[in-house]
Amino acid sequence: GGEIDVIVCGIGTCGTLSGAGRYLKEKKSEIRIVAGDPIGSVCYDYFKTGELPEPHTYQVEGIGEDYLVKAVDFSIIDEFVQVNDQDSFLMARRLCQEEGLFSGGSSGSAIWAALQIAGIENIVVVQNKIDIVTRERAVESYGEIKKFLSGTIAEGAPIIPVSAHHDVNLDIL
Repeated sequence: GGEIDVIVCGIGTCGTLSGAGRYLKEKKSEIRIVAGDPIGSVCYDYFKTGELPEPHTYQVEGIGEDYLVKAVDFSIIDEFVQVNDQDSFLMARRLCQEEGLFSGGSSGSAIWAALQIAGIENIVVVQNKIDIVTRERAVESYGEIKKFLSGTIAEGAPIIPVSAHHDVNLDIL
């Protein structure tokens, strides 16, 4: 009934995760704050080691960084989950196909990260941006959905086998 045990959010500029996490920890100190971070971003390694690693290229947009953003409050983050491009885009495809939620790779990353810590009953996944999209705008601006459904990204290069799937029940609604 209304209790939150864990909040999962992709880490980018980290305003959402730091602000929401700080507020929720003030209300319930035992809440776990989990950041989803693409492999190649510097945030995960910095959190684990305190040292800034060399960033690497990744395809997921909107999360991850190649430098430390001043808004990140690492003190409120309890755990990081690294997510690779394939898992991010597969989950985004599943959100579209199974739930009718047109989402991008960062949404797929956040849901995939949440599934990695599943077993906690009350997980909330936060996405930094919620967009109301008209059909025309979806066709113009959200062509990436076609890429997810066809299994290609980045100039048509295949990255995700169309037959690939996760053996986990995705019951979001």
